[in-house]
Amino acid sequence: MVKTRQPVGRAELLAQARSALATGQSVLLRGPAGVGKSTVLDALALRPRAAVVLRSAAAEAEAELPYLGLIDLLDGASEAAFGTLPEHLRAAIDGALLRTALPETPYDQLAVRLAVLELLRALAADRSVLLIVDDLQWIDEPSAEVLRFVARRLEGTSIRLLAAERFAGDADPSRADLCPQPCVQLTVSPLSESDVVDLLRERFGGSVTRRDAQRIYRASRGNPLYVTELGRALRARTTPVAPMEPLPVPDKLRALLSARIATLPESERPILLLTAAAARPSVALLERCGVSVGRGLEAVRTGMLVVEPDGAIRFTHPLLCEMVYADAPAPERASAHERLAEVATDPVERSRHLAAARDAPDETLARSLAEAADAARLRGAPAAAA
Repeated sequence: MVKTRQPVGRAELLAQARSALATGQSVLLRGPAGVGKSTVLDALALRPRAAVVLRSAAAEAEAELPYLGLIDLLDGASEAAFGTLPEHLRAAIDGALLRTALPETPYDQLAVRLAVLELLRALAADRSVLLIVDDLQWIDEPSAEVLRFVARRLEGTSIRLLAAERFAGDADPSRADLCPQPCVQLTVSPLSESDVVDLLRERFGGSVTRRDAQRIYRASRGNPLYVTELGRALRARTTPVAPMEPLPVPDKLRALLSARIATLPESERPILLLTAAAARPSVALLERCGVSVGRGLEAVRTGMLVVEPDGAIRFTHPLLCEMVYADAPAPERASAHERLAEVATDPVERSRHLAAARDAPDETLARSLAEAADAARLRGAPAAAA
């Protein structure tokens, strides 16, 4: 669920982004993991009530699934807008986005790209359109190719992109060419010490002392995710931290997150792993895998998972997802992928799960890969078929 409160310490950044969007520019937010890019996106998404807002959040597990980024992004587009497309473009986009059954012959990639371009223009005929993409670095390549094509052809329209990309160190954004020009690149910086104090007060009230807040600032270097996890760890202690006792430092964030996961009931571990391994986890998907997702999940209550109104399930931060998957024993990961492969309806997704579940190729995997390649070609994504 999108939070309604404004993020701590981001007033100037939000003002810059809103000013750019209001003047017809796209915005690319850049920053390291945990710095709060998604939180800023949430805050910006609340404001443009007069606009058509289409949103997608990419994930590392989805990077090999063709057009999944576009499937999510265009899920909120109206049927009326789809209805404006010429028949051949409508057929191409419906097939690529799995809105209809696969055709007998492959769709032309150009037809798919033109269909998305014309769909966005139709949506922008009456109102401005804001495309929001989180974790742009993980969007699948077929979707990226379409967005790159579209971005070069939006001059004179009221279509803008608001995106966030994770980067390491001083690296340049790898997906900047997906942003329609003009595009403003804004760095999401660590929080100041006073902002860290305010964030801890907002999250934990008076349970974290001013002295501990200062120590958390030094240890976290202003990274909001680290700040929150360190604050949660301190609040959970039964005794105060002695002045000479060291706090966990950012390099030990894994230990803090592992400690949170360890508090969950054993019965919820399969839910976490299936959610981490799935491309588009949902209550319905997990139940098809034989896992019951009740209303009283401890993982939801403690802020590790979010169940959206439409049944979609997501981790509250990508680092949690990555860690749950990486730390699971190999046999458990393989079992999760086997279960997901059994219920997958997309041939490409099924083959990805089977490949992750098997130590060596076998007849079932080979047949699945062939079906996936055929499906990708028919959807107009030959690179994914390769």
